[in-house]
Amino acid sequence: GLFQTHPHLFSSETTTLASWSKSLAKVWSRSYNLYRDRSQRGDRLMWAMVPLADLVNHALDAENNYIQDFDADPPSFKLRLAKDVKEGEELLITYGAHTSLQYFLFYGFVLPNNPYDFINLRVKLPSSSSPSSSSSSPPRPFKSCEVNAAGNVPLRFLAQAAAIRYPSLDLVSGVREAAMWVQRILQDRLDSSPTTLEEDMELMGSLGKGDGKESPAAASVLQLKVNHKLLLENAMAHLSSLARAPISEDEVNEAYIKGELSDPPSLADYGLPIDDIEMILASSSDEK
Repeated sequence: GLFQTHPHLFSSETTTLASWSKSLAKVWSRSYNLYRDRSQRGDRLMWAMVPLADLVNHALDAENNYIQDFDADPPSFKLRLAKDVKEGEELLITYGAHTSLQYFLFYGFVLPNNPYDFINLRVKLPSSSSPSSSSSSPPRPFKSCEVNAAGNVPLRFLAQAAAIRYPSLDLVSGVREAAMWVQRILQDRLDSSPTTLEEDMELMGSLGKGDGKESPAAASVLQLKVNHKLLLENAMAHLSSLARAPISEDEVNEAYIKGELSDPPSLADYGLPIDDIEMILASSSDEK
């Protein structure tokens, strides 16, 4: 392991899991992803610690504020302003578009109202997708569904789920039932938390009114919980509206066909989902 490979850096006496985790967090939160040349190939990517530059704060809309240059031989890093700034104005860069969990794990903070958050719904089917299949059959993988920060559950996913879970219904009625089924699952997820969204937001508001000794990590964890619950509530509101709104048969059929033929662009490019929920998708008749 590390002790044998790099004995001049690590020893079993001084390197503990806690010290290793703390050091790794510092590297992750303060390093830049840089390319050794202009090719921007993955195998030319490297991490670099850049003193002073790691003090610059993040803003989602700061992408056009600066130009970043890196040369590997000799090693040099340049951060040049791309627009005029006023004296005393804070200089901001962007750390990239990431989910709240990605920001927390790799940068140590969480943004409120993060537009890049999403929930992953992982669905499993019984071994046979026929209506006569038993829900006790060994499950097989099914396409996952990503719910974005606005809470939009893709119609194509609900159409596919309806065809399997409610085979005796027409597809439009099945989509409405599938929307209510997913809504119940998300509500159970929300109810499993020991605190409510209102309690979390009240505590969040009180953090800045104390003696100033509140832990930044605690505030970030609390913001992560708030973002998670807000997304769940957004998704449930969307599903509730979908279950009541008029839906045309052509629209549902088109969504079903698209779901069978192709996958939408993945939100996973933004990082780890804020939640990952597994559901067993059996015919509703198998649960009775």
